[in-house]
Amino acid sequence: MKNNLLRKILFVALFAIAGLILLQFPFTKIMGSQQAFSGFDFFGPMSGGFLGAWPAAISVFCVKLVDSLINKTPWDITFIIRLFPMAFAALYFGAKKSKKLVAVVPLICMILFWMHPE
Repeated sequence: MKNNLLRKILFVALFAIAGLILLQFPFTKIMGSQQAFSGFDFFGPMSGGFLGAWPAAISVFCVKLVDSLINKTPWDITFIIRLFPMAFAALYFGAKKSKKLVAVVPLICMILFWMHPE
């Protein structure tokens, strides 16, 4: 039990360090915006498979918040829009039993987008 907890704490620490490093390198620009996808946008959601649903979602959320504090990123609507899908993706990839329940969030987001695509 203690060994497993220590392993999870070590993985979260390594994930946080790797995530902060990957956030510094833009991967591709988002059309019509000054924002860019980073390596963390691809790496972050995969943590759900390793950590479990809630620890992964919380760690993705924390990495993004720490990065925003380090880089003095304003907490505008773009920041929020890019934060929550990654946290929910980590939650989805980490969910073992309730994938149908977790899939409700993307469905709601799609419906909201179709109602107002701007």
